[in-house]
Amino acid sequence: MSTDRHPTAVHDEPAYRAGEAAHILALPLGTVQAWSFGHDYTHADGKPKRFRRVIEPSDVRHKLLSFAILCELHLLGVIRRRHRVKLPQVRQAVDYMRQRMGDARPLLSAQFRTNGVDLFVERAGELLNVSQQGQ
Repeated sequence: MSTDRHPTAVHDEPAYRAGEAAHILALPLGTVQAWSFGHDYTHADGKPKRFRRVIEPSDVRHKLLSFAILCELHLLGVIRRRHRVKLPQVRQAVDYMRQRMGDARPLLSAQFRTNGVDLFVERAGELLNVSQQGQ
């Protein structure tokens, strides 16, 4: 949605349900839902746990995703499935880039490199390991 004071770019407009995104991206519905909205589950020890979302959705209340989020989901799928980077490293990289580098949508704003374990981005001529807090 847009207002006169804060127009929303068309690619950020909430438009897709998780099922549509899963179909378009050829990802399992549960994966799209978990990566976008998180979910509650019961751990093997019987304690309730929360899977924290990786991507910030466009509209949490109505559970809608934008085109930009579909792009992020696609990139996350490539990072996880093709390059086999584990989710904790991806989370650390995304969190680091949001908090320390000010990237609202880090998966879209950077060209990542990987060694199959960690994620790296080039900033100011240096290669930063964003999975390890910029080491």
